[in-house]
Amino acid sequence: GYALPIPLFQYLVRDPGGWRVDRDGIKVALSTVIDIERPAVLYISSNHFTDVNTELVDELRMDPRNLMSAVDGPLDPGEYFGHRVVPWTLVDRGAPVSLLRETLIRSVAEELIALPAFAQERVVGVSILGEVHQLFPGFGTGQESGNSIWEGTDHSDASRMAFQDWLARTFGTVSALNTTCATDFGSFGAVSIPCRNGFGTPLRAPHLHWGPGAAGTVPIAGWFTGPFDGRYRYEIYCDGSYLGEAEPGLSRTDVTDELPMLNSANVGFRFTLRTDSLSGGLHEVEVRVVVGACQVASALRRIRIVSEGSFHVELEDAQGASDFANEPDLGQGHLDEPEAGSAFSCNPLAVLWQDFRSQVVREFLEETATTLMHAGVPKEIIFCHQPAATLSGILGGQHLAVDQSLERNSHYLPGVTLYGGSGFGEAFFRMKRRLGWGPYAVTEMHPCRILGDDTFSTAMDRHWSAGAVYLSPYFLPVSGDPTPGGLDRFRLDPANDQMGSNAFYRAIAKTMQDG
Repeated sequence: GYALPIPLFQYLVRDPGGWRVDRDGIKVALSTVIDIERPAVLYISSNHFTDVNTELVDELRMDPRNLMSAVDGPLDPGEYFGHRVVPWTLVDRGAPVSLLRETLIRSVAEELIALPAFAQERVVGVSILGEVHQLFPGFGTGQESGNSIWEGTDHSDASRMAFQDWLARTFGTVSALNTTCATDFGSFGAVSIPCRNGFGTPLRAPHLHWGPGAAGTVPIAGWFTGPFDGRYRYEIYCDGSYLGEAEPGLSRTDVTDELPMLNSANVGFRFTLRTDSLSGGLHEVEVRVVVGACQVASALRRIRIVSEGSFHVELEDAQGASDFANEPDLGQGHLDEPEAGSAFSCNPLAVLWQDFRSQVVREFLEETATTLMHAGVPKEIIFCHQPAATLSGILGGQHLAVDQSLERNSHYLPGVTLYGGSGFGEAFFRMKRRLGWGPYAVTEMHPCRILGDDTFSTAMDRHWSAGAVYLSPYFLPVSGDPTPGGLDRFRLDPANDQMGSNAFYRAIAKTMQDG
């Protein structure tokens, strides 16, 4: 099969009356499905990556209604691998960009349904709309941009009013909200969005606190590798009490970049510590690495939990912290989070704000799918195209707010991008079972490192067996033209030895030949 890109903004043309939908252009694109006797997946794209119709994009960017906002005003996400990133609003359904997008989606759907029946049957998937998530300043430079991830979207007037309306529907009365959040708002219209990290930034009110731990959880995360890879378990303790086991086998391509001799990138682990259940004061968090009944390593961090509003505390130094002892016979690793001496404060309003941010992403995709279904596209072929943030040992995902969009729903089927080790290990299949997925799609996939041919083939076979309707390797070029921003590293070509791209190509060819 093949993927057929449908970049929506490409199908708007200007005439004397303004912008109109280029129906003929859409028909030409979809005629490919008629002409080629192979299964097809339509990749309808219209997210923050905007590389077509620059005249339209520049015009839309001039209207602030069309854009998300950072805490201090217009958001600048930067470029991502050479692609321009434009933070289109997700929450304002009446913004010009939202209305244009809806019209384009409906037009594509109507032209798809107008195809001959034999051509429609070839379309096994319709992917929407590319990765959709919240953004933050410096998004283009990656998740290593520090606290800027806590200055993320969306702080526009439309988002603030939508948050206030959501709180009103959720609580009914402002007194109920005040009881939950220990606030004294006179009305829902007086609620402000949590926006600053109270540790280091003066706040005019405690309910504005927004930063690590503010939404009630703190990650305990790191990596460990050694002769018992695949057998290590990570037991988590707080003040000597056992809390549970961390999720193992998470992708850490940053580790394999530094230690290229490792056989797998799936050396990360993560546990979500609920800070809202901890009393104020110092706490010791310990990770014990266990193989069978034997402990082979441990790491310790001291953290401080402070009551709401008590941000002026003396932060602890690293005294008492310890990391994994790196012993070749047992393994090596590092506990990355939490940092030694960190302090955290749970803000109940921030818990609600995070829930709202995730709901905005989910509802945006649901409304897109509804537009397709109303035009006649069956739900059974509509897939989202979302990052699986929880499968990354360094990403976590709270700032992207994609959790709800990956849950089962009645509007679309799950589609997920899998980079690094996330496409080749157990963590994905555990997530699939936990979320109760049936059929799904792998909307993008690349190993990001050299793996054996058998590893690739086994992974693809397992995805088929687990219910993957389609798997889309990133990326197979149709021309020899170079791509921007270093993306040629991902080019699947027998001559490209970067990041395991040639081995992945060979495995794809073998899988197709074997049927």
